[in-house]
Amino acid sequence: MRHRLAITGVFALALCVLVTGTALAGAGTDTSSLTAVSGQGAGNVVVAANASDHGTFVGEVTVNVFNTSPNTLFSLQRALDPIGDGICDMLGPFEEQGTFTTSTGGAGALHVERHTPAPSGATFDVIERVVGADGTELDSACMTITVK
Repeated sequence: MRHRLAITGVFALALCVLVTGTALAGAGTDTSSLTAVSGQGAGNVVVAANASDHGTFVGEVTVNVFNTSPNTLFSLQRALDPIGDGICDMLGPFEEQGTFTTSTGGAGALHVERHTPAPSGATFDVIERVVGADGTELDSACMTITVK
């Protein structure tokens, strides 16, 4: 009986994760790990569109880093590809979105909100990167975002 209950619990948890992931994917949200191109560290970034201002892309970007240089200024930057096909091959220049300083343990986080005129339903690709004053660069994968 306990074995059946454990299997049912695992199945229910897997179903919740699947449904939540599907709901987020349809909600204009994408997540990516950050990988070190130079220097050290790792992290993740979430870009979430919301519908708070119709006719405007309202994007909330949250980045977390760890195992980077302590007490170091980092800049969150993004580059857009206007064609949302999952291939970041037409990126524009990287633009700074905000800065943060890591802790003495080499961890840090930043949350920013962007407002850009764009029609609902439009899609675009984006790469986020975090650049440290020490030369560290952590890059995301190509993410596709849908405007709410």
